Amino acid sequence: AEGFSAKAGALLKKILKIRPDDESALVHLGDIAARQGLIAEARGYYTTVATRRRGRGDERGTEELCDRLGSLDSALLLPSIAADLAAGELERARPRLQELLRTHTAPLAALGQLVDTLVPERLEAAALCIDAAVDHAIAAGEQAAAVEILRQFTARAPGHVPALLRLV
Repeated sequence: AEGFSAKAGALLKKILKIRPDDESALVHLGDIAARQGLIAEARGYYTTVATRRRGRGDERGTEELCDRLGSLDSALLLPSIAADLAAGELERARPRLQELLRTHTAPLAALGQLVDTLVPERLEAAALCIDAAVDHAIAAGEQAAAVEILRQFTARAPGHVPALLRLV
């Protein structure tokens, strides 16, 4: 299915080179990106079409795209991240983790559940989640939360030196 999506995406992009205003191609590209967990990309395609439809007064069409935009949440993103981490694709998961932390309503709870599935078999993948959560908490000015995240992780993985060093 992933090979088919790649071919379909390539064809749709060719269509857009010929007809840049083709809303159907943009919506289909958004659907493909959403299925692949590329939420920011999907959001970009959907937003472009929604803006065009709103500009010409197409309320029904705008509402359809707003529904699609509303569905782009962690329900799509989290399984994609989990699959990447389980497969050892840490670099592929990293930007998706950051997006999850920016967009999810309860990102730390979602990451906590994900880490539970990774420790101890995939410790480096779990550590990537923890690093992302700690960085997010620090950026938000929540140092106490960052310390608590690290404390909980090191209690479960006491031999993980990089996490222990971050606590010091």
